[in-house]
Amino acid sequence: METAEKRQRGRPRAFHGPAEAASVQSLDRALRILAIVADGSGLSLSEIAAQSGLPASTAYRMLTTLENHGMVEFDSSDQLWSIGVETYRMGAAFLRRRKLVDRARIVMQELMEKTGETANLGVAEDDCVVFVSQVETHQAIRAFFRPGTRSSFHASGIGKAVLAHLEPQRVGAVLRRTGLERFTEKTLSDISALARDLVTIKLRGW
Repeated sequence: METAEKRQRGRPRAFHGPAEAASVQSLDRALRILAIVADGSGLSLSEIAAQSGLPASTAYRMLTTLENHGMVEFDSSDQLWSIGVETYRMGAAFLRRRKLVDRARIVMQELMEKTGETANLGVAEDDCVVFVSQVETHQAIRAFFRPGTRSSFHASGIGKAVLAHLEPQRVGAVLRRTGLERFTEKTLSDISALARDLVTIKLRGW
């Protein structure tokens, strides 16, 4: 006797796959606005509306809803919107689940002390690396990446370290999807040059 396919507990009974996985438009817009605010250092309503491509009245309704949930904050003196403390709490929950920061802290501290350089911790997403923690060097000149900063795989040390330990087919798929944008004269925007660099990185271990 055939048994019924086990239903995935994270989906409703009526769900039948990707064809029904349409996004909720209002939620999609709100999350887009939240990402814009998170990337800024205090933005006006007109700036948020322009970046999101939404009318100012729609953007304002989204912002006030997010504000009610502590996701964004409004400074009435400067008339600027900033990220809210609730987003930090949710981000901290992500790190708690993975226990990445706690596990990496000692190693990062040792790495910083041995090299004299800032040590960063990042996680790989589909199209970039996201910095989640940092141990700063005591040197006067230092690099700073705030948590949540995104960087292209091919244009960051962490990103290339990740690529160096992936199968070549997967590296090719990632780079075809993300492209090889040139940020500085030292950015490896040629696939052959990057491939050679990844081989070197894997062999030397850094």
